[in-house]
Amino acid sequence: MFYTVNYTGLPEGVDVKVYPESHIISGNRLRIVIENNRDEELFWGSYWGAEKYIKGKWVLQNPGWGWLDYLAFTKPHSIAVGDERFPFSDGLYRITKPCMLTDKIDRVNDEWVDKFTATFYIIKTNKNR
Repeated sequence: MFYTVNYTGLPEGVDVKVYPESHIISGNRLRIVIENNRDEELFWGSYWGAEKYIKGKWVLQNPGWGWLDYLAFTKPHSIAVGDERFPFSDGLYRITKPCMLTDKIDRVNDEWVDKFTATFYIIKTNKNR
């Protein structure tokens, strides 16, 4: 489970990957790798979510800052790495990162079209690896 990335809403056969550069971090930075192995651009915004595993339950973490509203993308067959601030204490975290296969928005429902979410796990520790 720990090294697994799960995708929700990603159509079968679409070759994109979203994962942490390392599943173990020791500082206050989280690097998220976004691989686009297809012939079209891949999009994402600034939002990502973090839940900490505490006493057998996933507890939503509040990062303590406001999200910037931007749209980033990778060109076809390219890789991008996002360097994110991770101001949380040591522990096991479940991270969710929404992405979009197109830059289209459903204006009626105010939501992205072709949205999918990657979910992965990291351990934050102050110990040197």
